This record gives sequence, structure tokens and C-alpha cells, in this order.
Amino acid sequence: MKESTPTPNEKYELGDIKFLFDKNDPERLTKKIEAAGYEIISDSYENGERITEVSIPEGNHVFSFGFRQIDPTEERWFHGGLDNKEKREEEPFTFDTESLEFRRICNEFSLCVESGDTLETIVYKLDTVIQRKVTSDIQEEDAHSLSEILQAGRAACASKTVLSGSILKELYPDLRVESVYGYYGIVNEKVSLPFGHEWLRVSDGTGAVLYDSMYKKIVYYPFDTKPEKTDPFDGYTVAALPFGKLQSMIRLDAVDSSLEMVSGYADSAPELVVAEDKTVETQLGGHMTAVVGAKGGILRLVNGNISNEVSVIGPRLLYPLLHIAKY
Repeated sequence: MKESTPTPNEKYELGDIKFLFDKNDPERLTKKIEAAGYEIISDSYENGERITEVSIPEGNHVFSFGFRQIDPTEERWFHGGLDNKEKREEEPFTFDTESLEFRRICNEFSLCVESGDTLETIVYKLDTVIQRKVTSDIQEEDAHSLSEILQAGRAACASKTVLSGSILKELYPDLRVESVYGYYGIVNEKVSLPFGHEWLRVSDGTGAVLYDSMYKKIVYYPFDTKPEKTDPFDGYTVAALPFGKLQSMIRLDAVDSSLEMVSGYADSAPELVVAEDKTVETQLGGHMTAVVGAKGGILRLVNGNISNEVSVIGPRLLYPLLHIAKY
């Protein structure tokens, strides 16, 4: 896949974009896709999930994907190091939100927050509880449940992220709480570390907090302001994982300057990442957006998400489709 020059919308949209899939509006997904000029090949239910297949013709297209939603009802959450392929066949992570350990930490957090707290204050108070209960340890990434994380008392970024996000969703179910995957630091041409990094994006509709519980970084962004180049999250790299899956579905042969192709760690496959100058805007806006050139194929969506699943029961990564258009 080579880089091409088609340019997407120059202004990144700041603020939450509504998902194309809405369980309370079953027709929204297909109506939006058909209105954009695409043909729905099939739209049915398999094992209780809605599977939608869309014909993508050869040509240039604009795609926007959101980040993974922290959802304690997800029964197939992929957890741990993405570089560990064996984990793709393991049992998914368990959101045991009724466990004694999880109820205790939620209760402790609830006693800290007050009515009227701003989103920024809420996350700062959460961080105080998280750091007191779970020590950062890059070696501890293989927990299989929320209670296991708390029992261990030590965790790497993936575990601290899913725990923090689950607590927020428990007490504030209306927040949009998302896991961002990428790298701690700027990737220049080649991934230099054998492991990635995860952190949270939390939004209340008027602004977003980026929260790295591993390294104790918290920054609040009102949606009506432009982020500063000195922002600490400007030094992170966001992995464009849904576009990697899109490549296998519709055979991408070009991407615009919003994305960059970098060499994988050691002998691993090349990876697509968000371009350095789009890093903060992508995190703040909550979407990865790019114009791509495609040879064509079938886009398969699971409940409106692009999925990397390799089996019908194993762990998976789901990235919601936010926008699709011919360019």
C-alpha cells in the first residue's frame, strides 16, 4: 500500500460524532450508508448480533472510525498485549462488575465525587483512587477480569485503562469512555518497542479528558478550544487499527496524509498510525478519519463496528463506524 495525495476535510471535527449504529434506531445504520451511495449486500442477525455487509466499489472513500468503547456488557473484550497472537484464541476478558473487589473500589470512588463536579475533577479523583489501589507495572498485563486486576494490586496500561473506564461507566453511564491504543512516544518510520500502550478518552459532550493511568497524565480539552502543541498527548502515537482491518476487506492501495505507514517492530508487519500532526486532534475529536483508495470489496460490520475477530467466540477489537462517503 502506498501513500497518495487525496485530502480529507481539512478541519478536524472536534467533539463527539454520533455512531452510525444506534440500537434504539435500527434503521439509522443502513439508511446512512445507502444515503452515501453504497449498496447493502446483507443485513441480518447472527448469534444475537447484527451483521451488515456493504459493497465498496473501486475508488476513493472517506472513512471515520471511533475508538474502542469501554462496555462492561461486551462479552468478547480483547485484553492485553496486541502483539501476543496467542491471546486471540484465549477466553475474553471478564467484566465481573458484581465482584466484591469491584464493588468496593466503586464505593470508594463514589464517596470522593460530588454532585456538580466537572469532568476534569471527576477524572482527577478517579486517578487518586486508581493509583492508591493499583501500582503501575509493565510486566502485569495478563489479568482476565476486573477483580483479578484489583487482587494483584499491580497492572500495566491495558489493565489500568479497562479498570478505570469500567469504574467511570458504572457511576457515570452517560459518559463516552473509550480506550485509545498506540505507542508512548512518537513513532518515526519504525516501531521501536515490542509493546504498545493504552489510555482513556472520556467525553461528556462538551469536552474530553485524555487520561493515562499508567503514567498519571490527565488533560481536559473543551471542544470550543484548539489544543496546544505543547500538550503532553501530542507526544503519543495513535495506532490506526481499524484501517489495517479495512485493508484486508477492501484492498487499500492508497491512504492520504492523515495516516502514515511505519515498519513494525523487529520482523512484524508494517502498521498504519495517525500522522504526527493529527495526533491530538484525533484523540480530542474521538475519531480516526482518512481518505483511502480501494480496489473494492465487502465491508463487514458487527453492530456497526469493524471487527478484527478471528473466530466466532474469541476476543476481538471493535471500532465503531462514524462516517462513510465517496470522495
